[in-house]
Amino acid sequence: MASGNPCLVLVDERVLLKNFTLEKKEYLIGRSDECDFVIDGKEVSRRHARIYYEGGAFKIEDLNSTNGTFVNGKQITSAELKHGDEINIGNFTIIFDDGRGIEGIYDETQAESTGNETQRLIAEYKSLAEKIRERDIARHLKLYHEKVLKSRKKLSEQANRDRLTDLYNRQYFDKTFEHQFKLARQNLYPLSILFIDIDHFKKINDTYGHDKGDEVLRGVAHIIRALCRKDDIVARYGGEEFVILFPKMDKESAKQIAESMRRIIEEKSEEIIGLKITVSIGVETDLGKFANTQEFLKSADNALYQAKTTGRNRVAVGNG
Repeated sequence: MASGNPCLVLVDERVLLKNFTLEKKEYLIGRSDECDFVIDGKEVSRRHARIYYEGGAFKIEDLNSTNGTFVNGKQITSAELKHGDEINIGNFTIIFDDGRGIEGIYDETQAESTGNETQRLIAEYKSLAEKIRERDIARHLKLYHEKVLKSRKKLSEQANRDRLTDLYNRQYFDKTFEHQFKLARQNLYPLSILFIDIDHFKKINDTYGHDKGDEVLRGVAHIIRALCRKDDIVARYGGEEFVILFPKMDKESAKQIAESMRRIIEEKSEEIIGLKITVSIGVETDLGKFANTQEFLKSADNALYQAKTTGRNRVAVGNG
């Protein structure tokens, strides 16, 4: 694929999705409509990164994004871009082309295998696509390929979700927590955690049955998610426990949000779920004290334990 001008090439499995020519000295990348290069995804910050021209070269700078910016698999704060460099923002892959063109990039009616999975089928697909010239057949092939791409992304998203509550699952949280912990340390900003436990949940199951218990879990999850920002990481941690990760939030702000959640769940749960539900919440914040995520999480769990052993339906703050 030849371009002639420097550009950013948005691809999926070496299939061209968007070609963005670089004609100015600075471009913003993110999900906000104010950005020059808009990519919409949950892992993309509103103003995620910027591309700028300086000293005879294009460079990229991360704008303190929630999930980081990566060049050739390495997380960066800023970096000079070389021809063919692969930029990863969330689930999106962007290749920098200095104008020479990138070999092996195809439009939506073409494909190339870059791994060892389904080698034969993809090779056949490529051969067929290269031979097709009739517009009607090409159009149907393009629509089919778009369905494959959407299905792949849907399956990837489902793998990160808890089926009952549609919140993130523990596996996704643990992976994201490690990443966010490193980002907070590198950029010297606070990272807060809320550990939430539904009070007397076993009694709810024993009294009303597991179907009602599932309804309670879904209802509480809905209230929690509605009270969080779009970039906050909200997950079902296991059983009746939920966990929320707040990047760039200090302890006092996290405590205020926890109090609001506790009060709203107590006041609105009967209206939404049909039962009056209360929760206990542990709050912890790291600003360089904890050696690792396990120590950080343990302190938040201890705060939750304190909230439950001192009467439940309350918020307790850790000592971090």
